[in-house]
Amino acid sequence: MTANLPNVDLNQTVCAIATPRGRGGLGVVRLSGPRAIAIADRIFRGQTKLSDAAGYTVHHGLVVDTDSNVEIDEVIATVFRSPKSFSGEDLVEFSAHGGPVILDRILHIMTANGANLAGPGEFTLRAFLNGRIDLTEAEAVADLISAKTDESAAAALKQLQGLLLEEVNEMRSRLLHVLARLEIDVDFTEENIEESEMSDLGTQLDELSNRIGQLLGGYQRGRILRDGFTVVLAGPPNAGKSTLFNRLARDERAIVTEIPGTTRDILREYINLNGWPVCIVDTAGMRETIDIVERIGVERTTAAVGAADGVIWLIDPSADWTKQLPVNEIMEADIPTIVCLNKSDLVPDADSLIRQIQTDIQAHKTNGEIRFIAMSAKTGEELESLLGVVSEWIARLGIDSHEAEIAINERHRAALVSAQSSLASARSTLNSGGESELVAFDVQAAATSLGEIIGETTTDQVLGEIFGNFCIGK
Repeated sequence: MTANLPNVDLNQTVCAIATPRGRGGLGVVRLSGPRAIAIADRIFRGQTKLSDAAGYTVHHGLVVDTDSNVEIDEVIATVFRSPKSFSGEDLVEFSAHGGPVILDRILHIMTANGANLAGPGEFTLRAFLNGRIDLTEAEAVADLISAKTDESAAAALKQLQGLLLEEVNEMRSRLLHVLARLEIDVDFTEENIEESEMSDLGTQLDELSNRIGQLLGGYQRGRILRDGFTVVLAGPPNAGKSTLFNRLARDERAIVTEIPGTTRDILREYINLNGWPVCIVDTAGMRETIDIVERIGVERTTAAVGAADGVIWLIDPSADWTKQLPVNEIMEADIPTIVCLNKSDLVPDADSLIRQIQTDIQAHKTNGEIRFIAMSAKTGEELESLLGVVSEWIARLGIDSHEAEIAINERHRAALVSAQSSLASARSTLNSGGESELVAFDVQAAATSLGEIIGETTTDQVLGEIFGNFCIGK
């Protein structure tokens, strides 16, 4: 179901717990809106009235239940005044002890005194609606919160600091300059554009199209930094997939037994591989089965393989390896694959066996790269070789972690592709000597597409999809 724009009334004051649920040393309850400071003042007892406090000041005191006059917790109140707050509104944050009972009680007292509960991402949405941030910076807030590696966090921070906004604004400014000149030609026929000036306009369109192409080059980088490079562990039951999964995750996440078919569902864990987040996916063993639950697991495995960036297919040498070869979904797909002879510590001549397997599989593999490794998930032997191949897969994408390219997301990519298409159409019309009005139409369309990236021309539906994925309290 498509999300709708949250029902935000900027005349209302909203509140939410801004820290994760659970027990902790500290918990933060946030209050934002036109009555934020007045409501905070009613429930706060300290040496300073918060209504008299300047912005960016911190005050020690107590939160008090205004109905019973019972003291709830000793807190630190931080006051931010509009427009210099995260949301662009008056905002107060109470840092309290991080027990869920205490935080819920403070939240209840705020609502009893006139605040409404905030929706998902509402504080960030208010910041956007109040002009405090643009849409790319709002997305960067979510990316920064969910960053899985230092590289992911660094990319999100660049976007939060306005790197993409700056690029888009510069391109839109140049497009609007071109558009203005074209419209003069349309409105005032006596002001015909000279051939040399028309050539200059074409050069500008080419330069902008090339820059869009460079930005599009950051899509794969952004996708992997946000979602991870997905590697699926697949193979027959009892081949050691869960053992390898646990070793890579450095945790006993998956149940490991000698009983084939133990894993019934998909498990995911992110690891940091040279700064890149890699999503390791443990799957059900692939085999024919009459067990309905296991069969559903096998179907999910097949789907996971189809969506993977790479596959590690494990073979158990204690059983007949000729019956454990990769399934057609792998043999026929353009998915980089490692065939891994697991439990090599139990095989007298693992190298000879892996060469036999390699000869057989390469004779039948019709598409995609395939590599072969003999290793032991139990002991960790040759684990580094396995990870080295995955690193090579990532490197081949041309997304070196030290590149300065902006890590765009799918929404940005779609808007950039649309803008580039409009510029190509404008250039074609220009080359063929077409009417300036037609060129202007395509240039305007390109500017509109770029405006979608930063939220200048974005629909409520898109805003709903973006902010609906935020957590409550952000």
